[in-house]
Amino acid sequence: MRPAAARCSKWLGGTVETEFMRTTEIRVQSAPWNAAIEVLIHDRTTRAVATNIEMKTLTDEEAATWRPPVMTLGIESAQTLMDDLWRCGLRPSEGAGSAGALSATQKHLDDMRKIALTMLERVVPPNKKIQPQAGRK
Repeated sequence: MRPAAARCSKWLGGTVETEFMRTTEIRVQSAPWNAAIEVLIHDRTTRAVATNIEMKTLTDEEAATWRPPVMTLGIESAQTLMDDLWRCGLRPSEGAGSAGALSATQKHLDDMRKIALTMLERVVPPNKKIQPQAGRK
């Protein structure tokens, strides 16, 4: 699999990373008092912060035309955002990711262990030890 940066730059049409992308961060924190996630957008070098995001209702003609993204995050800032969302308790809605896959594998191994022990107990009673046969290591 290609690195995330290569996949993203292809999607962005080969956009070169800018200073804005390297220094802008989106940080989030859980706000259980509002049943929400609070968002802070800031620039690490200039100490600038986003104070307002305006929504604009588009005309049919405007909606049919391409618009550039509102902002572009660098890979490290995007990773920080994902990590913050994870800490807030949010998980991907599709698939379970590596944690889910590991959990499923662990459950499968536990099931297989139970099956193997049950079968072994049928052959060798629990109070007897298995002795290696002569000639086998």
